[in-house]
Amino acid sequence: MKSNKKQNKKKRKLNIWRLSILIMLLALFIIGGTGVGFLYGIIKNMPEFDLTYNPDLSAFIYDNNGEIVAQLRGQENRIFADFSEMPDSLKKAFLATEDIRFYDHFGVDLKAIARAVVANIKKGGYAQGSSTITMQLASNAFIGHREKKMERKIQEAILAIQLERIYTKDEIFNLYLNHINFGEGAWGVKTAAQVYFDKQLNELTLAESALLAGLVQRPSTYSPFRNPELATNRRNTVLSLMEKNEFISAKQVSKAKNEGFVLNENKLRLQENYPWFTDYVIKEASDILEDIGM
Repeated sequence: MKSNKKQNKKKRKLNIWRLSILIMLLALFIIGGTGVGFLYGIIKNMPEFDLTYNPDLSAFIYDNNGEIVAQLRGQENRIFADFSEMPDSLKKAFLATEDIRFYDHFGVDLKAIARAVVANIKKGGYAQGSSTITMQLASNAFIGHREKKMERKIQEAILAIQLERIYTKDEIFNLYLNHINFGEGAWGVKTAAQVYFDKQLNELTLAESALLAGLVQRPSTYSPFRNPELATNRRNTVLSLMEKNEFISAKQVSKAKNEGFVLNENKLRLQENYPWFTDYVIKEASDILEDIGM
């Protein structure tokens, strides 16, 4: 009798475990099926995106000597820069701050996603993001702002993978650096270097490169024109990240952190110096374009 009771207990326990496993598998199947259905719906309803980069650029009027007379700004004040114009310190500052594994992933960084999930669970809310440079480019240059965050994130990931198939890593990095908003009316690193420091890209110091890299997270908050103390702290954070990732030495960090700002107080210096002549050129150009049907 005792042996029969033991066998019955074992059977009951075994049945409970089996039932639990079956319930878990069923739940995963339902969740997985819902997830697959949700993803399929997003992909199916995803609009067609033209992945040819066509940014809004500023135009310039030159005199006979090749000197700039006026800068004509579009909706976004952007001067496009070649990748070769950008110093290594600037590129490394962005990699250390925005996407240290940029040259290793395929547009979506699975390790960064896992790390962000763990960090957010520990905090009980949003603590860390996982958008790569490619995903940011996809969002800012091709998708634009959309209300549904989850749907937008999935679209970012899909487009990022597509961009990685069309463009090289350097091309993606170059488009990203030319597209992002730096605040104070500056779009792209070349315009930002002029607006903030009245410099060409190859003239930027390590400290200035770090400041620009730190701006893109919150341009208005970290603007040295508005909040010099916050801008300094943010710049120093970028420098520390560069040292942590072995882009620069401790000696370079120390020197750069002690460097003060020399800001461009005449941020609009490239605007119209000769308004009457500028208006004349614009009218003539408009008439020519109208004559040829453009």
